[in-house]
Amino acid sequence: KSLRTVTVEIPMPSKQPKHPEIVKWLDAVATTGWQPSHESSPGSVGVSECTTVGFVIYEDEKQIILAGTVGMADDYDYESNNRMAIPKSWLTSRKELS
Repeated sequence: KSLRTVTVEIPMPSKQPKHPEIVKWLDAVATTGWQPSHESSPGSVGVSECTTVGFVIYEDEKQIILAGTVGMADDYDYESNNRMAIPKSWLTSRKELS
């Protein structure tokens, strides 16, 4: 007997994000404990430049929410995991990946 290949089309929900984005942003950094004033320069503590890749699952004027993983749920909607909300005022750049 020879094997046959069967292709099954699974409808993807129209709401599911199609392409991830690469987002660059500045994060706040905090320290704990007492420190001498001469250690208060930007070299000792300062904002951190971050890069996140994910699917935009929500966006408004204040924030963007990225998910690292999206998948189809039973009702043809989608689910997401590894979500991160980033204030839009912290964004330095963003680009859709194809």
